Amino acid sequence: MVPTSVPAVAAETVSLHCGSKARTPNGIVLEVVALICDVGTQQITHIAVGMPGSVPRIVQVSCVTAGPDGWLEIELVREEIEQLAPFAAPYEKPAAADWPEQARTGLWLAPRDNALIRSDGVPDAPLALRSPVPVRRLSQRYVGHIVLWNLERRSGRINSIIVREGQRFNHTDSVVAGSHIEHIDDDGVQLVPSTFQQRRARLPQLSWRCETNL
Repeated sequence: MVPTSVPAVAAETVSLHCGSKARTPNGIVLEVVALICDVGTQQITHIAVGMPGSVPRIVQVSCVTAGPDGWLEIELVREEIEQLAPFAAPYEKPAAADWPEQARTGLWLAPRDNALIRSDGVPDAPLALRSPVPVRRLSQRYVGHIVLWNLERRSGRINSIIVREGQRFNHTDSVVAGSHIEHIDDDGVQLVPSTFQQRRARLPQLSWRCETNL
């Protein structure tokens, strides 16, 4: 189960994740396939949305609002969306060997001719994050993955994330403030070292927990 909101969400925020459903004013149903991050400012500036059988398009987060029924509402009609830039990511870095099997890396939105690839091999370009986005701390130790992003709608600033720790039938979801994010890159999200050491004392945990003995 993916939560649809986090505590004390302000009116000008929007909560979403890869797989969130969205609709346009003329009733077209879309799905979020990636979140696009400016790694310099650590803001989610755009999302990639698409329909089955169509090329996803890149939409500014400022054009997205939270609907009353949990859906996202995009302030653009289909014809306007089709005029936006297509979502294409020609550069991909392999996943680290210790990631869970389902974890996938971020994708740098570099030009097809790799003109923006720096000498160290890192593209100087926006980063597309696909689900599940791994979360790490302390020497790259994997601690979980993000199931929900809570963003300031106008700027794309990350107010908080919900991090899922544990296995499918025994997990804990914790709200982590955006200020605890040290950096974001194609290895996922790196938290400041003290984040989960202080979690139980300072960070709220969501109430659902599923435990099953097979």
